Amino acid sequence: MRRIKLYTATSLDGFLARPDGGIDWLATEGDYGYARFYDSIDTVVMGRRTYETALSFGAYPYPDRTGFVFSRERAGTIDENVTFLAEDVGEFVRSLRLRPGRDVWLVGGGELARAFFEKNLIDELQLF
Repeated sequence: MRRIKLYTATSLDGFLARPDGGIDWLATEGDYGYARFYDSIDTVVMGRRTYETALSFGAYPYPDRTGFVFSRERAGTIDENVTFLAEDVGEFVRSLRLRPGRDVWLVGGGELARAFFEKNLIDELQLF
């Protein structure tokens, strides 16, 4: 069965981003096991703000992975990178686990991660 993995960086005081959503504080000089981790997944799941932050860096960073974005505003639409959803995270994960494939990366953000934690949907947590 496919596993849901939360691979993320956090500040020592437990934040994933600055109050304005910025992640410029992240260290980028090392791989930290990212390449091996990325090879283990074929699907990315994230919230709308995380998706918009990813797009702000230039090219979409996960073009070779199936992508889903939770967004009440854009639910039911598809763009060149992802499918937008507004369904219950538990139902979504149950159906996703039944599909063939590798593991699933819960990219972020904090609100979506909280929803996954509350429903005990995260199988593996890697914090950096």
